[in-house]
Amino acid sequence: MSKYGMGLAKFARLNRRQIIAFAILSAIVNGLVTASVGAWLAQTYASYQRKSVAVQGLADLVYERRTRAGMVMWAIKRNAEIEELRYRKRAYDEAFVNWNKRVQYNIFMIRDISGQGGVTRLETQFQELLVPALSDIDACLTKAYDVRVSGGDGKPTCW
Repeated sequence: MSKYGMGLAKFARLNRRQIIAFAILSAIVNGLVTASVGAWLAQTYASYQRKSVAVQGLADLVYERRTRAGMVMWAIKRNAEIEELRYRKRAYDEAFVNWNKRVQYNIFMIRDISGQGGVTRLETQFQELLVPALSDIDACLTKAYDVRVSGGDGKPTCW
């Protein structure tokens, strides 16, 4: 074999080694990139899910309290039987307690959803508009309920 034939064989061996090394390195880099992107996607999706659940939970609490308040109001307005009124007021009170035990959690969820660590505009509106409105509804319902249960007409109390 000529000296050039030996050189080509040596070059072919080096070239194969380089190709194998490149393939291995590519597989490692591909694995790292894929794992990193996958982890980022999983974290992003988990964050989205957490925020979605928080928004839904807050909405559920607001609407449950509002709906149960309406049920008590209509029972008072139509002079429903006292047992029905008591049942509806008890369900409203449970929603009221559930709201209040989760109010601080809801504030933290608002902060998390907005991506801010401190007091947000949404949180301020929540505290200054929604909470007082719900408190007014509760005071009115409780007063009308007490009048109705004691034998009076609760309708003129608030409406």
